[in-house]
Amino acid sequence: MFQATSYGAYSGIRWAILTNLSTWRVYHISTQDIVNANLVFSVDLLPDVRLDDCERLLLISRYGMNRKGLLEKRWNEVSALTRESLTRAILNDDVINKIRLIIKRDTGCGFDNEVIQRVVEEMLIHP
Repeated sequence: MFQATSYGAYSGIRWAILTNLSTWRVYHISTQDIVNANLVFSVDLLPDVRLDDCERLLLISRYGMNRKGLLEKRWNEVSALTRESLTRAILNDDVINKIRLIIKRDTGCGFDNEVIQRVVEEMLIHP
């Protein structure tokens, strides 16, 4: 994986596919501060091929590659649900404010948003 993603990163390629023909792994390569390879999906063809495996493999087929944006859309869906992305969404000011209002409504206790955010961060970062 290191060799494929390093080569891709230094060549301006954003995708790497690694396979031994029974297992297929597709990685998205990003090069913001460091080279980072994130698994987009993995398909294991043995012992059976499932329908969702076929749908994933379709993304890297000729059909999928000719449909611009299909693989990128899948990457966006995967990256949107990462721990980091969800943590950012939960720590958004709107969400923290809503949590504060619900706590006030349910318990009668009033807290500043900063207190709520600190407790939520602690819960998310150090479970």
